[in-house]
Amino acid sequence: MSQPHRSVLLSGKSSSGLWISQYGKPLTSDSFSRELPKVTERHLGVPIRPHAFRHVAATSIAATDLEHVNIIRDLLGHATLDMAEKRYNRASGIASCNRLQSIVKDIRKDMPKMGRANQKHSRRRRYETSR
Repeated sequence: MSQPHRSVLLSGKSSSGLWISQYGKPLTSDSFSRELPKVTERHLGVPIRPHAFRHVAATSIAATDLEHVNIIRDLLGHATLDMAEKRYNRASGIASCNRLQSIVKDIRKDMPKMGRANQKHSRRRRYETSR
């Protein structure tokens, strides 16, 4: 039976640190900030720094749970929701991008039809001018 990773990393020692390094010691905030982007890039294909998780949290709440949007202020430790909105909430930008993608998709869907219509007209014009 395999041991949990934490007990393997600690190898008999104890620690109250949340994250344990390969050397059995708690990760410092500097080492966590340095290692997290490497881990997220390896597993997600994109390096994500710890501060970006503040943006992710605020944006996710604003995009999916408008009824509880006020918790963003408390979660991020801001005095006002306005500060969180200005600095961290990217939900409106994401919504705008989604709307734009939908419009582009609709245009692309109609493009082949428009292309065929233009080809017919140009062939007809060539035939009529060649007479």
